[in-house]
Amino acid sequence: MKYSFSASKSVQFSLSALAIATLVACGGGSSSTASSQLSGVAAYGAPMAGATVSVTDSTGAIKSVTAGSDGSYNLDVTGLMAPFLLKASGISGDSVKEYSALVVSAPKSGETATANVTPLTHALVTMVSSDGTSPNEFADASKLKNLDTVKLSAALSNLQTALKDVLSDAGLPATFDPLTVRFKADRTSAADTLLDTIKVSVSDQGVALTNARVPVSDSGNTSTATVTLRGTSTTPASLAKPTVDVSNLKGLDAFIKDANACLALAPADRVNKDSTGAYTFKGACNNVSGFDIVNYKAYGYTLSQLWGARLLEQIPANSTLLTPEFLLFLDDGNKALVRLASTSPNGGRVYFETAAKTATGWKIVGNQRNYDASVGVRFYRQNDLSTNGWTIPVSYTNSQDAGKNVGKFDAYSSRLNFVFNQTGPNSTNVYAVRIKGPGLPAGGIVLARSSACGTGDYLGFYSNNGALPAASTTALATSSSTTSWVLDAAKLGTAYKGSDFYNQYRGLSSTGAPSTSIANNIAAQVVDMKSIPEFALYNWEVFTTLSGSTPAATFTSRIVTRPLAASEGSKLPWATLNKDALDYVDPTNTIKNAELTNATFSWTLPNANAPAVASAYLYGSNTAGRMNMGQSVAKLGDTSVNLIASAEADGSGKVCSYAKVPTFSATAGYREVGLRQTTDRGLTLQQYSFHNGRSAN
Repeated sequence: MKYSFSASKSVQFSLSALAIATLVACGGGSSSTASSQLSGVAAYGAPMAGATVSVTDSTGAIKSVTAGSDGSYNLDVTGLMAPFLLKASGISGDSVKEYSALVVSAPKSGETATANVTPLTHALVTMVSSDGTSPNEFADASKLKNLDTVKLSAALSNLQTALKDVLSDAGLPATFDPLTVRFKADRTSAADTLLDTIKVSVSDQGVALTNARVPVSDSGNTSTATVTLRGTSTTPASLAKPTVDVSNLKGLDAFIKDANACLALAPADRVNKDSTGAYTFKGACNNVSGFDIVNYKAYGYTLSQLWGARLLEQIPANSTLLTPEFLLFLDDGNKALVRLASTSPNGGRVYFETAAKTATGWKIVGNQRNYDASVGVRFYRQNDLSTNGWTIPVSYTNSQDAGKNVGKFDAYSSRLNFVFNQTGPNSTNVYAVRIKGPGLPAGGIVLARSSACGTGDYLGFYSNNGALPAASTTALATSSSTTSWVLDAAKLGTAYKGSDFYNQYRGLSSTGAPSTSIANNIAAQVVDMKSIPEFALYNWEVFTTLSGSTPAATFTSRIVTRPLAASEGSKLPWATLNKDALDYVDPTNTIKNAELTNATFSWTLPNANAPAVASAYLYGSNTAGRMNMGQSVAKLGDTSVNLIASAEADGSGKVCSYAKVPTFSATAGYREVGLRQTTDRGLTLQQYSFHNGRSAN
């Protein structure tokens, strides 16, 4: 494939052309009446059609335009003072993709400079931030004004080093600059193919570049497909040259056409659901050639079972499937992890699927698991609104805070979330599962059937050392309802007054020493996030009443985004619970602190680019019982929800007699109200405000 590179005005405004330093120093403005323009493409491989492209100058002034269907934009920056921060934000499924770029000088009067906004330009912005992990730092005009152009040039050099062999393979020059190269997001140019090949993710570890076209083993975590760049002080290693032919990136193009013919139909015209609950595809949905109808299996479900439910009950009318993203090729390169995103006026959806290259081309085949189980990455924010803080008993002699009021546990926490549906396929006799992998104890963690109401369709946390309960589906081994493993926790704000936040967050023993209970779902020490690679793989062992302590089956599952350190919480785009929500955790509100069978509340998003709230809930417990009433929003983008309580069951399937959110007071009972959002890379943001009944200090 021949690469075409324009060396005229693109080079003139390239980072490597440091002759512009004088212009930057005086702000780069122009006194001419002729306009100055920035023009380029907003893309991540696929064009960011309809994205909002904005420019912020060094004084804080902002202008914006809407990108065309091909991701192209043109922005008049006349009178603005360089340096500039460019941002492109566009809806992708149930979230927003947002990328940024830095332009160090303004175009001359009457001229147009090329400035693209892509994951690679976003990587450069991140690398020159003060800690090498904060791409939003330059939204602060004072930080933007003092942009270190030497550091930016070094960042570009490091990026080129990391991509050296990938650029060579694509026929791109070693001096490739993602900001200034002229290209079309049409999946034919070498620059656009590069965006399909290199996947960029940002975490507290820095910028991870994954070469999707270097296959990784689907049975292990060893990979040379990823390098991580943090700042500019260290010369990075180079990614391996791609081995998967570039043509495979278009392997699902036929699927896009067929899928969109299906999605154009109203949900009731896509699928029929009969009285037995069986799904049958209808019309264009019965002719989607990209599905492997015969061999498809995912989470134990057939194609009609899983995608029938998705097409009828989840994906809204008037939806469009976006270009599938090949995130990672596996094994011999004939299998891949792909991201399928759809958009509609009523909200989008995202599914992570497995595709395989068959004799008749690439097909969606599913993950081939026999069980409805998965691992996800979550980040929590908790606000302790308890009337009274926690006083550590005087008897806790091993606590340096014994007898003291340590305040409230406002906190961020980073977690892995493991869900096993005990009512799903092949799970009738499953009593426990054991999971091992990065960030977990060496012996693994165990989930088992729980006596807690609300756990009728999933297993709850049992042990942190791999220990199994006795083989039984009726003798419920745990009372826990949690499914998460806490990797890291950090205090939020100044509400906590104690001296040992992490261990007290984990829970102290009766003497005040850090808890050693095997039922503790929090790591004994903060997990080093470097130990968890991109797309980390987790191994599951399934135990049934027939197999006893010998695994009846094993399988693997993979995360699609990297966990963040808990200290990163302040950087995330949290929604805000409104007063009508917080009233439910106020013990002085006599209407909302009572027993409840329904609830209505709302929230506010921090900005238009924040992930929409996908679901909301209200939870409570006391000596009478417990109840969690939660549901997805009626339409993605909604800012309120109406909840209705319904009967729940425990791990043996026994329906719990109590079907209300119980009352609470300043000194008794527990209540929390929460929201869930999801980022474009699959990170779940869960926040909640709670009141824990504690004695007065």
